[in-house]
Amino acid sequence: MHGMISVMAETASASGIFSSISADTFNPIIEEIKSVMPALLVVTVTLGGIRKAWLWLRSAIRGA
Repeated sequence: MHGMISVMAETASASGIFSSISADTFNPIIEEIKSVMPALLVVTVTLGGIRKAWLWLRSAIRGA
């Protein structure tokens, strides 16, 4: 199996598949992730707060 992987790697490097990949290739993806992260953080914290409030309300009702 290891021999097959090294042959595949040599074939890929010989054909130049990875020669055009650089850090600039991933910049649009990173920028998109950075733009979405604040919204995801707000949604996650809000849902966590709602869940915590719901669990507290249920326990308060059961304890009454």
